[in-house]
Amino acid sequence: MYTVYGLAEATLAAAFPRPSEKFRRYHLDINYLNIGARVKDIKVDIGCVTYVDVGYPLSNMKIRIIDNGKVLDDDFIGHIEIKGKSVTDGYYNNIEATHSALSADGWFDTGDLGFMRKGRLIITGRAKDIIIINGTNFYPHDIEDICCTLDICELNRVVAIGARGKNQEDESLIIFLLYKKELKDFLPIQEDIKKVILNKIGLEVSQVIPVKNIYKTTSGKLQRFKFLQKYHSGEFNNVIEELEILNSKDTFSLSQKDILDTLLLEASEVLGTKVDMDKALFEQGFSSISLVTFKDRVSKRLNIEIDITTIFDYPTIRGFANFLSDTKSIDENSEISSDTQIAIVSVACQFPDASSPEAFFDNLLDGVDSIKKSSRWQEDYYGGFLDDETIGSFDNNFFNISIAEANTLDPQEKILLQTSLSLLERGGVDYNKEKNIGVYIGVSSNDNLRLELAKDLSPYTLTSNLISTLSGRVSYYFDFKAPALSLDTACSSSLVAIHQAISAIKNADCSMAIAGGVNVILDALSFEGLNQLQALSPTNRCRTFDEGADGYIRGEGCGLVLLKPLSDAIENNDEILAVIKSSTLNHDGKSNGLTAPNGLSQQSLLKKAYANIDRVDLIETHGTGTKLGDPIEINALSSVLGNQEVLLGAVKTNIGHLEASAGVAGVIKTLMAMKYKKLPSNLHFQSKNPYIDWDKINLKPITKNLDWHTNKPKVAGVSSFGFSGTNAHIVLEEYIKEEKTRREKEYKVLVISSKEEDKLEDLANL
Repeated sequence: MYTVYGLAEATLAAAFPRPSEKFRRYHLDINYLNIGARVKDIKVDIGCVTYVDVGYPLSNMKIRIIDNGKVLDDDFIGHIEIKGKSVTDGYYNNIEATHSALSADGWFDTGDLGFMRKGRLIITGRAKDIIIINGTNFYPHDIEDICCTLDICELNRVVAIGARGKNQEDESLIIFLLYKKELKDFLPIQEDIKKVILNKIGLEVSQVIPVKNIYKTTSGKLQRFKFLQKYHSGEFNNVIEELEILNSKDTFSLSQKDILDTLLLEASEVLGTKVDMDKALFEQGFSSISLVTFKDRVSKRLNIEIDITTIFDYPTIRGFANFLSDTKSIDENSEISSDTQIAIVSVACQFPDASSPEAFFDNLLDGVDSIKKSSRWQEDYYGGFLDDETIGSFDNNFFNISIAEANTLDPQEKILLQTSLSLLERGGVDYNKEKNIGVYIGVSSNDNLRLELAKDLSPYTLTSNLISTLSGRVSYYFDFKAPALSLDTACSSSLVAIHQAISAIKNADCSMAIAGGVNVILDALSFEGLNQLQALSPTNRCRTFDEGADGYIRGEGCGLVLLKPLSDAIENNDEILAVIKSSTLNHDGKSNGLTAPNGLSQQSLLKKAYANIDRVDLIETHGTGTKLGDPIEINALSSVLGNQEVLLGAVKTNIGHLEASAGVAGVIKTLMAMKYKKLPSNLHFQSKNPYIDWDKINLKPITKNLDWHTNKPKVAGVSSFGFSGTNAHIVLEEYIKEEKTRREKEYKVLVISSKEEDKLEDLANL
């Protein structure tokens, strides 16, 4: 069997494949099939249409593709014209048809559309049958094939046409189906056809009409124009009206899912394209006028009165459906006292060689050095890098982000979304109900923006890469209503973010908060800039407090903590990892340079932090590993803490300087140390920095793993100093839970969750 091209006007044959050739298939993007458009080959997927070519023109035949009289190059769709000795000179006794089909130089317009590729012809459809919706060409046979994926539909028993009403620029898609049973039983079939077309090619079906006859030519070809004529003449009006009446009966007894499906269908029909249930309608192209139309259609379908302002109160389809289903919204939390203590109830992270806080702390106890050479650049850049899989893997469908947007999305935003989800799940937060959650994220780099600006710009280039949208995307995805702030103070950003989150909770801006930082290095340019500042270690290690300290090594990661009032955490029986005793910020002011530390400012910061705290066991230092920076930090600590014996940690020796995420890395290390009562050793400490008078102070770097047992609640401070001059320090105290008498055979609930039902069953059966 061969795929050939022919027509009566060409004595049947025009193009033919070579004998014994296999079918040549072309999988094309349905969005690039307009006349004059260049076809786009894609993988078989949603939005793909497959064609088979019809071979080469016969030896006595010429074929060309034209648009507005211009001959098109290979792969461009246009009108197919043929010329040759076997092509007719015209139509018998029909001069008008002859002049319409034949040009002065003998080229015949076949009425077909297609394109050429390396001398071969590919037919895409008939020009007069094309359905044009939102400026895109759709071929009726492709739509009919989609319908035939349903058991109820068969080839040549379903017809697709485009019909244009009065004052209507675009055509509406109408489907006719051969059907001879009860009309009331047609309703689910109607919905199935609408859904399958919407899901396959994102096209809204205006009407599905049952008919008792399918019009064909004597050779069996569908006569679509007859359906169009009868539709415009009103021949189908009675059956359309009956279907509308049947659709409107008892609709408000529908389930929540049915209401959701109804809203999606009506919104998609009004907009003329597929609608996302979790995106605001205005963002998807709705105007005030089209929202009114949508409201009226929904009122009619559900047989209820709807106030137009309700749609503005519930801007997404899901939210509107919940409202119509009488789902109660969550009340905002009442005001919180300014002296309320704040608890940390959950942590989550993606750090070098560790995708969880537990794995991170195991690495610290095992003395893992996570510094390695990166393969991202030709130059030999070392750092505490996330692996490429962590940076590259992202389930865009899970987060309701399109492929086009995900391809431009800053990996920092991807990692932040994933880590935020982990944080909430680890904290047992029902984020579908809890909406008064703030988001405070430290972030300094946007390397991905520079990389994306070097490419062809897309509608998502800026919004996918601006620092300002990074925190906002988290709130947007989870539908949080409290403030979302991205904060950049360089190295101290994440600790500043935690400080701002604490203040927000105390000021009743939110009832709980996600806080932390994220840092991913994608552009080698920033390495060059830091090398010019002579900030980076030429020996590629951070040797904090050591005589060989020669600068820091860069690192990547995302660390987050979940904060809430201590009273709420106790009432909710949360795991309380620590209570925040104080949090302070200040600035260096004038120093030896913008990026140079100021010892007096660090002292002032620490005095304020420990004004009401009489003891501390551990300081997780800023500890960048510079020959003069380390002594300045130690001198400030010893001046404020006096003769207290305090141990010094330096996580940068393990994973590098995580820059905007550095402070929260120190916090998470400290929280894990409190939880497991272990203090990990610092790395790369061989001989003491000679600029520190160690004999006169009681501050001691941790040089081996230690057990951490105290008679009182453990107290630890974490420092983070930005080269912007902004300094931050936070003091954490271990929470001692009151012991309750445990009942014998006490049972506990193990909660498992999944976004998809089949995956939830898999988890339950483990």
